[in-house]
Amino acid sequence: MVGKTSISNRYVDGTFTDEYKTSLEVKFKRKNIVVPGTQSVGQLHIWDTLGQERFKAIAPIFYRRSIGALLVYDCTDKDSFLACESWYTQIKNNSAEDTIVMLVGNKVDKPDKVISSEMGAEYARQKGWGFMEVSAKEDINIQAAFSNLARAIYHMKVSAEEVDPSSGVTNNEEDRDRSISLHQKNRDSSSSGKGSGKKKGGCCK
Repeated sequence: MVGKTSISNRYVDGTFTDEYKTSLEVKFKRKNIVVPGTQSVGQLHIWDTLGQERFKAIAPIFYRRSIGALLVYDCTDKDSFLACESWYTQIKNNSAEDTIVMLVGNKVDKPDKVISSEMGAEYARQKGWGFMEVSAKEDINIQAAFSNLARAIYHMKVSAEEVDPSSGVTNNEEDRDRSISLHQKNRDSSSSGKGSGKKKGGCCK
């Protein structure tokens, strides 16, 4: 459908398949990162929620501890773009007020786009979100989308004095159980892959 699972698989595992299977369960992935433009090492936790309408009642369970969300639509499917408003309402009603949202248009490589870059960018501008077009298939802007989200979260936390910019250490006990753990300063950790196996919270939809 819109390609949320393909995006997370490409980002974390570096894989892609054209074979489509409807997601029947919420998937969890993690990736160690260095927050772009900083020396802070952390772990991004990614919840790939169920996007079908019939599963809509389940998704809010996974929003509650989230601090960032990628709101994904298919550039070739107008209905998926229009549905973003409804999905955002769920995010807004079931996550923290400071949750960072980025609008992501997938399948930008397709020649039959019906949602132009300008339409996506203008909608995101009106909402105050970040915006990026990506292709999981061609690996276009996948790393950048997650990096931009991580950087926005980090700087929001620094501005709120919940993260010490000199050390990268979170000052908020609640945030230590949310999406990006910014207290890890061991640069020996891999900057890719599935991480240490310690589960700290949820992140991206």
